[in-house]
Amino acid sequence: TALTGKMFKDAGRDPRIVGNIGNPIISEIESAGSNTVFVAELSSFQLETAKNLRCKAATIINITPDHLDRHKTMENYGNIKAKIYQNQDNEDFAIINVDDPLSLALGEQTSAQKIYVSVSQMLDGKKFPTNISIQNNKIILSKENQEFEIIDLEDIPLKGKHNYENVLCAIGLALAYEIDIKSLALTLKHFTGVEHRLEFVRKVKEVSYINDSKGTNPDASIKALEAIEKDIILIAGGYDKNSNFDKLVSAFDQR
Repeated sequence: TALTGKMFKDAGRDPRIVGNIGNPIISEIESAGSNTVFVAELSSFQLETAKNLRCKAATIINITPDHLDRHKTMENYGNIKAKIYQNQDNEDFAIINVDDPLSLALGEQTSAQKIYVSVSQMLDGKKFPTNISIQNNKIILSKENQEFEIIDLEDIPLKGKHNYENVLCAIGLALAYEIDIKSLALTLKHFTGVEHRLEFVRKVKEVSYINDSKGTNPDASIKALEAIEKDIILIAGGYDKNSNFDKLVSAFDQR
């Protein structure tokens, strides 16, 4: 959400970074103008009762077990998340992560124009006419049988598969608003992340301290572990949301 907002700001738009990220949408309404874009992070709690929401561009990056203490089943949780697409039509855009089966299935149901993304595979242009993927360590946009290089991964400070998913989806959201590729590349070169999300704190006696307190479910912590190559001493805790920790424990293997 922060990265997408920065892309709009660097492109000369007036983004309001709002929603679950900590700034209420309603607080920015009165000062909004014709150049304003609301870049909103919407939680399942917010989407649960949404009826008239219509997003010009929307994405569900992935769906993993979370908040099951409230939503009870993954099917119900997924259907609530999918309400972000509910009122879209063919003038709107859905950015769909092909690598996440649940997100792919829910995204295919919308009437919006589709931009497909993948960090793990080259996408077939016939099946996925507009897509963004990683090829030869570069982010490539494929559209109307043409390919456009956006940026080399080496030039992006953000690392890790989950961050690359974030990057591709942010690019898709920005492209829905016709933001120039060169502007996107410049933003990506200078965006170092946000507080509390794999945030480097300091190095003491050759030990690096990293704050990932935004990782509030097992899957988020697994992705953080995957992004760090060195051995780890993990200090963790928090509220139990009826999550299963088996995969997280398995991710500790030899770390």
